[in-house]
Amino acid sequence: SAKAKERIENIYPIIERIKSYGITSLRGIAKELTERKIPTASGRPNWHPQMVKVVIDRMEGEKVNA
Repeated sequence: SAKAKERIENIYPIIERIKSYGITSLRGIAKELTERKIPTASGRPNWHPQMVKVVIDRMEGEKVNA
């Protein structure tokens, strides 16, 4: 949905910032997002590595296709 896409677009820069601090594993990024209390695209409080992968894949896929 458009709302989920918008959330992903808002979350991706946060993931990039976390990566810049040296946290690059999906598990590490998920843990950091959960600790920062950033809700998932669907509004859930807890992040899982696969959710992080979906956000990254969607955004990086759009960059390639843009």
